[in-house]
Amino acid sequence: MKQAAIVPAILSPDIKSYNQLMNEFIHFADHLHIDLMDGTLTETKSLAIAQIYIPEGIKADIHLMSKTPYYYLDVLIALKPRCIIIHAEADGDKQKMLRYIKKFKIKAGLAILPQTNVDDIAPLITEADEVLIFGGNLGHYGGEANLLQLAKVKKIRNINPLSKLMWDGGVNSKNVVEIRDKGINNIICGSYIAKAKNSEKAYFKLVKRVDE
Repeated sequence: MKQAAIVPAILSPDIKSYNQLMNEFIHFADHLHIDLMDGTLTETKSLAIAQIYIPEGIKADIHLMSKTPYYYLDVLIALKPRCIIIHAEADGDKQKMLRYIKKFKIKAGLAILPQTNVDDIAPLITEADEVLIFGGNLGHYGGEANLLQLAKVKKIRNINPLSKLMWDGGVNSKNVVEIRDKGINNIICGSYIAKAKNSEKAYFKLVKRVDE
C-alpha cells in the first residue's frame, strides 16, 4: 500500500468565489492548493494575486501559472505558504527563482506541462524540492486526466530521488489509486471536490480510496 495526501485545489476568478471555496474547504482539509493565473501562461485569469490570503493554521501550496513568475514572488513569499510552484515553461532564470524561494524556508516547486521533456529540464528538477506533474486542462477546473504523464515519475526520481511528487489534473475516485500507485505524494484535486454537491463527502471519498 502506498499512501498519498489528497489536496483540494482552489481556482477562482474573483474574490467572492475564492472566499466561498476557502471557507468551505478549511472545515475538512488543513492542506490546500491555490491556483493563480495572470493570463500569460493560460487563457484564463484568476483573482488578482494581491487579493489572496491563507487562513492561520492552513498549509497552502501556491501554483503560479505565469510566464513571468519573478514579478510575483515577493508578494507570495510574504504570505508564507508551504510551497510556491513555478512553471518550467516560464521565462527567466528558473533555477535562480527556485533558490530564491528556498531562502525563505518555503518549499520550491516546479510544475511540468505535458509537452515538456523531463530530460531537458534536469537542472531545474535537481533544484526543486517538489515537482508537479500536470496532466489536465491548465487554468480550468475539470477535464480528463492524461495518465500517460505518470511515466515522468520514474524519470524525475532518477534525476532527483529526494523530490516530493505532486499530480494535478482530472483526479477522480476511479483514477486516484492508479495515480497513488505510481508514486505520487500529493494528489491535487479540483473539480471533483469543488463542484461536488457535498465537497466534504467527495474529499473523504478520495481520502478513503488512497488509504485503502
